[in-house]
Amino acid sequence: MLVRFALAKRVVISMPMWNFGIPDKLKHWFDLIVQPGLAFSFAPLDGFRGLLKNRPTLVILASGLDYAAGMNRGQRDLATPYLHEILRFIELTDVRFVAIGPMGGPTAAGF
Repeated sequence: MLVRFALAKRVVISMPMWNFGIPDKLKHWFDLIVQPGLAFSFAPLDGFRGLLKNRPTLVILASGLDYAAGMNRGQRDLATPYLHEILRFIELTDVRFVAIGPMGGPTAAGF
């Protein structure tokens, strides 16, 4: 699992926002690969260091509301900050996010 990810020249993550966060299967996948010695290292003097090679990464995030334009009714997008941080932590910093929404409700259905 980590070998294919580590060897990829580009990364594309396409996902829906679930309950303002990421789907449990994607969270579980990150929990499996973000392990000391696999995706990061730690040294008392140097702190944490990502072990993966930086490469272009595209995250496509579909949501029921329009978080990009602010029509989110006061709700927060917790998926984007989490993905920014977890990807940065393993050394993927060339990340571009594409928000797709709203995918639900009268606006999305064209009513």
